[in-house]
Amino acid sequence: MATKTPQSQPAGMTDFAEGDVRIVTPDNPLVVNEDPANFGAVQIAGGEVIVQVKSTVTFASLEKTS
Repeated sequence: MATKTPQSQPAGMTDFAEGDVRIVTPDNPLVVNEDPANFGAVQIAGGEVIVQVKSTVTFASLEKTS
């Protein structure tokens, strides 16, 4: 998944391109330990989403698929 940092976002922000979908499975957990971060759609098909940050993390959508 490509990472971009648009001018409108704070420096160092993890930002995933619009339309990118992150699929979480037992073998592919989502670990967010850098902030701030901006995610597009995240589909949870099992597994874990672990967020350990002191700032803001944004998800466009979270969808449980299983």
